[in-house]
Amino acid sequence: MKHLIIGCVSLATLVVGCQFVRLNISDSLPLGFYRLQRIPAVVERGTIVLVTLPQTFHDLTAPADGGELTRAIHRWAMHMKPVVAVAGDQVCVLNGHMIVWYGSPEVYSVKDFGEVLTDTQGRAVPSAIPPGACTMIQPGFVWLGSDRPRSMDSRYYGPIAITQLRYVATPLWTWEE
Repeated sequence: MKHLIIGCVSLATLVVGCQFVRLNISDSLPLGFYRLQRIPAVVERGTIVLVTLPQTFHDLTAPADGGELTRAIHRWAMHMKPVVAVAGDQVCVLNGHMIVWYGSPEVYSVKDFGEVLTDTQGRAVPSAIPPGACTMIQPGFVWLGSDRPRSMDSRYYGPIAITQLRYVATPLWTWEE
């Protein structure tokens, strides 16, 4: 029954138009429909974006047994993730966790986005930041992340140029399993 529902919802998404509505079935965000809009001049923390990831990331994470078509689809798929750090924020890998420091040294917030793990296939995925190190997000870049388990995000592929962002996604109708 679950597969029938997902199939109907997917078909409805195609009918509405993939250019303006996106169905999220990834665990990184709530399942559901998201409205797609243009990237604004200023991208803020918390903005959900769609991005085409670097080729090196696709080579690393494509299913080894999926065949050429599966690998091609994987390469062209856009990933939907929240922006968790912007220019001036600091991202660290401390005690095996991705930590983001917001604000100035005098007034700051810290958020733990969870462990740096293996991918969903159980393969070791290199971290964009070595353990115990930090990186400052530079102007023109953002850091994508999710605190949900096993999220494939910037902790593995690093900062993303704002020019690589394709759309902003706003929840229309979402649900949790």
